[in-house]
Amino acid sequence: MSSSTSTKKGKLQNKLNEFSKELITLDKTLPNNVAEMRQLVFERASEALQAHKLYELIKYEADLGKKKDNPNIDLESLTIIDYSIKILRLAQEKRTESYKTHDVQVSKNVIDHGAVLFVSGSSSRTKKSSTNKNQGIVLEKSDNGKKILTYENSSGRLVTLFDTRVFLGLHKIWELRGKQKKVTFTLHELCETVNIGTTGKDYANVKESLSVLYDTSVVMRNYYIKNKNQRIETTKFHLIQGENKVELKSGENVYAVEQTIVFSDYLQLSLMEGYVSFISLALLEDLQSATAQAIYLKLCGESLNDAGRYEFNVDQLAEIIGLSSNNTKSRNRQLIKQALAELETIKILKSFYFPPRTDKFIMYPSDWFATIARKEEANTLTDVDEIPRLIEGILSRSIIQN
Repeated sequence: MSSSTSTKKGKLQNKLNEFSKELITLDKTLPNNVAEMRQLVFERASEALQAHKLYELIKYEADLGKKKDNPNIDLESLTIIDYSIKILRLAQEKRTESYKTHDVQVSKNVIDHGAVLFVSGSSSRTKKSSTNKNQGIVLEKSDNGKKILTYENSSGRLVTLFDTRVFLGLHKIWELRGKQKKVTFTLHELCETVNIGTTGKDYANVKESLSVLYDTSVVMRNYYIKNKNQRIETTKFHLIQGENKVELKSGENVYAVEQTIVFSDYLQLSLMEGYVSFISLALLEDLQSATAQAIYLKLCGESLNDAGRYEFNVDQLAEIIGLSSNNTKSRNRQLIKQALAELETIKILKSFYFPPRTDKFIMYPSDWFATIARKEEANTLTDVDEIPRLIEGILSRSIIQN
C-alpha cells in the first residue's frame, strides 16, 4: 500500500470513528430529540466523506465487514463498525447521486475533436520523457477516415487523463469566477476544485499538467459555431495560455501564488454560446480505467441517435479517445469492452453489446444519463456584443466548411 493510500485510509477511519462515537454518545444520553439529532450526525458524516472516491468507500466497507467476523470483538467496537458501515453506505448513495448534477461545462468542440482525450498518454508519460522538452510532437486524429484534429505539443508530451481533469477544473473555476475569458486561481484552489489533494507532490503534479496544457496547440477541422449553424476549420491555437503570476504575501512570507490563464477565443465562444458538454468531476474521478474515463467524456459530448443509443466502430472510437496506435484491433476491442462494463456498473450505461461479425458496438444510456446527453445550455451572455465580436474575429482567420 502506498503512503498516500495509507494516509487516505487513516483519515477515513478517523472520520468514521469520530462520527460513530458521537452517535454512541447520543445513544447513551438519549436526549428528547435523539432521532432527529442522530439523523443530522449521519448527514454530516456522509457529507464529510465525499472527498473519498466511490471504490475507496466500497472497499473500506468490505474491510469493516470482515472485522465483524472476529469472535473476540467487544461490544463498543462492534457498534462503531455497524455505525461506520451505515455512514459508508449513505456516503456512497450521496456520491452516486452527485453524478447527476454534472457540475462542469466544457466546449463540446474540444470533446468532439478528442483534443484532450489521450488514453495512451495516461499510460506512457513518465518523468523521464516529460523532461525531454526539446522534441515536439505533432499527430493527427480522424473520425471515420476524415481528419478532424491536429494536435501539437512543443515539449513532446501528450495530454493525460489527469491533465484533462485539471483542464476541467479550470472550467469549474471559470464558471465560479463569472465566466470571464481570464481566470485567476491559486494551486490550492485548483487542487481543491478537482479533489486532487494539497500535498507538495499534488502541487507538483498540477504544475506539470498546466505546463503540458500551455504547450498544447490544436487545429480543429470541424469546429461548430452554434449561433451561425456553421462549421469551420480553425487556425492553430492554444486551448489556454498562462499570463502572469502574483505572489500573495503576509509580511515577507509568500503564502500563495495567484496565477492567471486565458481561454482561447475558440474555447470561449463555445462556452459563451452554450455549445457545451456537461461533465461530473466526481464521476470522472470514480472511474478507475483511463479508457472508461475517456469514453465517458466522449459520450458527454455525443448526441443520441434516433433510436436513443450510441453506435461506434472499434477503430473509430479508439482513435478519438487516443488509444495507442500500437494496439491491435483485438486489444482495443478488449479495452473498450472492459471500459463499457465499468460504465455499466456505475450506471452511465443501461447496457451495451457487440453485434457478431461486425466492428460495431452499441451502447444504451441509463435514463438519467440520457437526460444529461439531451441537455443544452442557453447563451451565457454577460456582454451582448461579446459573442458577435468573437465570431467576427474567428471567421476572419478560419476556413469555412461547405
